[in-house]
Order: sequence, then structure tokens, then C-alpha cells
Amino acid sequence: MTGRDPSWRITADGKVYSQGRKNYPNRDSYDGEFLDGLRHGRGMMKYHNADMYNGEFERDLFHGFGVYQWAPYEDDDGSPIIGKRYEGDFQDGKRHGQGVFLMGDGNYYNGGFEKDLFHNVGTLRHKNGNIFTGEWARGKAHGKMDINCENGDSYSGEMQTGKFHGKGKYVWSNDQGFYDGQWERGLKHGKGVRLFNNGNKYIG
Repeated sequence: MTGRDPSWRITADGKVYSQGRKNYPNRDSYDGEFLDGLRHGRGMMKYHNADMYNGEFERDLFHGFGVYQWAPYEDDDGSPIIGKRYEGDFQDGKRHGQGVFLMGDGNYYNGGFEKDLFHNVGTLRHKNGNIFTGEWARGKAHGKMDINCENGDSYSGEMQTGKFHGKGKYVWSNDQGFYDGQWERGLKHGKGVRLFNNGNKYIG
């Protein structure tokens, strides 16, 4: 009695996945499952620039859970990007769902994505030590957000397109006081309370 041919598998819905390898003219290569001639199922894509993806595919696109690892490179200003890596959900070839993104420059994000951008709830840790935890939309802080800065300052409140906007409280480190009130496009605007380090308080 022989075992199942490892070059194919059949799923509960009757789809037959073949296992194989394909080399592309540009020196990219794929080793994994195919369906109707397309990358579909589980597989590994190796790119000629040494980037690599290992995970799930659908109709030739990253789709499902996977890990994308970038080869070291330099960004536009010449800074080295090393260890850039995304592990999480993909949809139609883009980061979409929940994932962890090491950006290779010291920045780190853990949370939701939509079409490659931060979206929904997540935490961004900047290489400068600042930590943003809260809601995101289209790649920017948008909604309720808690910010803890490396210098000890903090903000807790609402944001819109990456700026303080709505109700929020900013606390300065070293007992320098706080502002608790309304913000608009990153500036104090509307009703609020400002407490100064000498104990004076302004309400307006």
C-alpha cells in the first residue's frame, strides 16, 4: 500500500491543490501550492532582491496569514533598514487584519491594519521612546489615544488625522502642570483648564 502523493492535496470542498516550484524570468521563485496555475494555498516566495514571503496565497496574492521579511536596504535619506518584518494577516496582497510590524528603523507596531495602513486599535512604539496606544484610521492616530513620551510627558484623549482634536489632557513632566480641555488640529482651542508649575490655574 502506497501513501498519498505529496505533490497534491484535495480539500473538503473538492479543490485539488498541486505542489510545485516555479522560477520566474526576473529570478524570483515560488515553492508551494497552485490552483488552476496560480499561487494558491500555502507557499514561499523568494524575490531576487532577497525579500521573502512565507504564508498563504489566493489567486497569486498574499491572502491569509503570512510572514514577509525584507532584505536590508537604505531608505530615501540613506538610513539603513535592517530586520524589517511583518507577521500577520493579509488580504488581496496587502497587510489587512491583525499583525506585528517591525519597521527596521527602530519603530514597531502591533495591532490592526487595513490596506497596508494602521487601522483600528494598535500600539506604535517609536524609536525615540514615544508610545502611542489607541485607535487608528488610514495610517494616522484617529479616535481615542494614550501617548506616553520618552521625556515623561503624556496625553490622553481624542485625536483626528494624527493631531490632538476634541477632548484631551496633556501632562508635562517634572511637575510642569497640565492642560485638560478642548483641542483643535493640534492646538488648545475652546474650554479648558491649564495648571502651571507654580500652582496658578487658568480656566477658560
